[in-house]
Amino acid sequence: MAGLPWSREDEQRLCRDYPAGVPLDTLAAALGRTEDAIRNKAQFMGLKWGATPKGFSVQAPPKASRDFAAIFEGQVEAYRNKSARHIAKKQGITVTIHEDAPYGILLFGDPHVDDDGCDIEYLSHCLSVVRETEGLYAVNIGDLTNNWIGRLGALYAHQHTTDDEAAKLAEWLIGSIPWLWVILGNHDKWSVLAERICEEHGVTHVSHGGVFVIRCGEHEMKVDARHDHAGRSMYNPAHGQIKRNYRGSDARVIVGGHIHQGARTTIRNGVTGQISECIRLGAFKKHDEYADMKGFDEDSIGPACLVTVDPRTDSVQVFWEVDEGARYLTWLRERAA
Repeated sequence: MAGLPWSREDEQRLCRDYPAGVPLDTLAAALGRTEDAIRNKAQFMGLKWGATPKGFSVQAPPKASRDFAAIFEGQVEAYRNKSARHIAKKQGITVTIHEDAPYGILLFGDPHVDDDGCDIEYLSHCLSVVRETEGLYAVNIGDLTNNWIGRLGALYAHQHTTDDEAAKLAEWLIGSIPWLWVILGNHDKWSVLAERICEEHGVTHVSHGGVFVIRCGEHEMKVDARHDHAGRSMYNPAHGQIKRNYRGSDARVIVGGHIHQGARTTIRNGVTGQISECIRLGAFKKHDEYADMKGFDEDSIGPACLVTVDPRTDSVQVFWEVDEGARYLTWLRERAA
């Protein structure tokens, strides 16, 4: 019966009887298969016929590792889970705002909150603006801490905070406000610190980035948020985000960070007609030893910007002056009331 699926029970019997030297014709008859099918399956599972020693027996302790069938099924499940998450990140993770009114999103660039070059006072101010402004939500684009590992761990000698103190600062950052979502950047992915903190505070987090669909009443807006978008230009730091628009992204806001340069371009795709706010956020880590060594110019507009959305008119406005954006949002909501 060629092509007959193997059940778990069939595989377990094969694992037991084939190494024990049970004749192939007997085993084939018991499993309802041809001898060739038995040989092929056994070879695939790495079994050797008659491998069980003769003349004595040993009551071996249970194996700590899984048998082949369990490993195979585990890999199938792992692939399905990873594939489902990947597809969801590409197609859009739904974020629902439970009021039909103008709202705002304060986009935070790379904090590197434990670095001596982080403007932690301004970072704290931005957090307070979110707390004190009705209808304002927050998104973090990644790299919560330096999180030095391996040989980079030597860089802790050049900052006042230890790794334990960095963890406390990250706890403060994530626990200060409710986040719509947090992107885990390359520094965050070097260990489980950022992911653990997000899990403990119930904050939605994704590695590297994804597409988010923000629903407010009947209105929907897509945000393509990544720690970094591929593409560099010496003329425009937001080139990577512009490239996403050129490639047909239907996101109204395309935002990234990573390279510690802040820029913005409003652009329309001539084929799809999609208008996108292409934003590259700077970093709260304003003084960088690496940038100083390379002689990079300080060309960043800002480490954060505030985006307002009016669901009634589909209007999207971008403010690099966070306080001005918060005042505009308050006025917009009062006018809509």
